[in-house]
Amino acid sequence: MKWLGIDLGTTYLKAALFDERLQRLQVRRLPVNYQRSPGRATFSAAEFTRSLAELLHEFDTDDIGAIGLTGQAETMVVLDAAMQPISPFYSWMDSRAELEAEELKRHFGVSELIAQRGSLEVDASEPAPKVLHLQRHEPEVMSRAGRILVIKDYVTYLLTGEICTEKSIAYFTGYYASGREEFWAEMLDYIGLRPEQLPQIVEPGVSAGVTTPQAAEQFGIPAGIPVSVGALDHFAGMIGSGNLEPGTVTESTGTVMTMASFARTGRFADDMTQRSAQPHYLLDGKASGDVFLTCYYGPMPDTRVFMPVITSGGASLEWYRDAFLPGQSFADIDDVCLEKESSGLAFLPYLLGSNPPENDLRASGLLYGLRNDHDAYDVARSLMEGVAHVLRRNLTPLRTGCGAIERIISTGGGAKSALWCQLKANVTGLEFVV
Repeated sequence: MKWLGIDLGTTYLKAALFDERLQRLQVRRLPVNYQRSPGRATFSAAEFTRSLAELLHEFDTDDIGAIGLTGQAETMVVLDAAMQPISPFYSWMDSRAELEAEELKRHFGVSELIAQRGSLEVDASEPAPKVLHLQRHEPEVMSRAGRILVIKDYVTYLLTGEICTEKSIAYFTGYYASGREEFWAEMLDYIGLRPEQLPQIVEPGVSAGVTTPQAAEQFGIPAGIPVSVGALDHFAGMIGSGNLEPGTVTESTGTVMTMASFARTGRFADDMTQRSAQPHYLLDGKASGDVFLTCYYGPMPDTRVFMPVITSGGASLEWYRDAFLPGQSFADIDDVCLEKESSGLAFLPYLLGSNPPENDLRASGLLYGLRNDHDAYDVARSLMEGVAHVLRRNLTPLRTGCGAIERIISTGGGAKSALWCQLKANVTGLEFVV
């Protein structure tokens, strides 16, 4: 018996085949090709589906016992009544809805956002403000919209014909009431969505159904194979890395850097959050005021996960390589930087703003201490060091919610860098397991 996993990543569409002992048999990936302009990041629905078919046709699919899905959260898919895409896919990196996100935050207010979502913010990456933006600026798209899904839900539909989403992903739509575990009616009313345009909500990891004959023909996999809805990619990575209880952090440095740990208990912040059934933590703030860290629905039923994010964690080094070290691989950069010492440069990795617990989208990156004896690799090393220090900073709120942290399991592309892993271990003083 074999098991097929499909990962809908930001940079790559990936799939892997495993034997019954979960030993890897095949791995394939294809890049996601974006159409970018200021404030815009989309990709072709037709090209994505062709890439998925091309990818899956490369696998030996005889004797597959099940298919599991995982992937990014917020990327939005707009479908007509016949379940055909009527626009490009709107990536979570697309920031066209920044004004609408601010409007939603003002309209509902911090108290209601915390009560409904366990969050202080509405983020432009989420579908909720994007829907509002499209209602106003592309009404011809929204007038034809029969369904609004996120990308993992769409792949579930392509494989099984079922229309569902799971709770670890649903939070990131912006219109999911986490405490009640249902869609937020007042938010839907404001942005102009109807409940019937949204998928059924199910638990993470359950079977959505089985592969259809149409999927078998299109993707080259047998019909009748169970398809698990899986969970958010970072949460699925927790399970895959053996992080199953509080005390361990799974750190993933891909495009985004995340730190995920199971919550110790389901505490509630009081005052503004009496009505909320979504556990989250209120940390005592000083000069900057109170600081909140959201607690998400985990990859298994009735679990909760804290997950501080550094949006430009891995993206910082990717941006720098493409702009200043073109043609160099990450391995090449690592080899050179391993021979260097820290050079006195300090880097703040806020190229896309800072994330909670501060959460300031206006924050910018900063490189301090640059002199004429520095070279391009000194700067590259400083980028790695800067991300490592933000990782250390994020351990403080994690300890509040998860208790003592004993080790960090490193995954994602950043785990391939021996230097970066060692820098993170040095800065945090914790054991890093790759």
